[in-house]
Amino acid sequence: MEKIELIGKYVGPLRIINVRNVLRKTYLGRDIVEIEFANKEKKEYPAEDLKTIATKEPTDLSTLRQLEIAPVATSVLGVLVDSELPIFDPAGANIQYLLQTVLPESIQESTRMAYGKLFNKDYGAITLFDIDKVLKKDGKSTKENKKDDNRK
Repeated sequence: MEKIELIGKYVGPLRIINVRNVLRKTYLGRDIVEIEFANKEKKEYPAEDLKTIATKEPTDLSTLRQLEIAPVATSVLGVLVDSELPIFDPAGANIQYLLQTVLPESIQESTRMAYGKLFNKDYGAITLFDIDKVLKKDGKSTKENKKDDNRK
């Protein structure tokens, strides 16, 4: 899909008014584009995925979620089908074990490692005080910051 064809279409309830290339790529090397919406919000998407999620008419957020997840589900299911793993094999590798145990644990472990790096300490040692320091800006709580932002 050409970038010009996206202008005037919608991503969920938001109308696209501008599209531009960005330098970064996805983890697997796909091109990324930045979309600017009529409300001036900007968001980046893999260019290929916009073929699926950009619609002629506005959609609600539930529909957008379904559109966004469809190509991911297709890719994941393709990998699972190609692996020829049994669905249920209590003694060996199986799809249920992968989906219910291996993937969630991997995501949780990566999240713990990322938080540890962000806070420069072991994940288990992060305290609510550490989190509060991050959430405060200029000595104000995030609630106060949001109020100040709304007044501007």
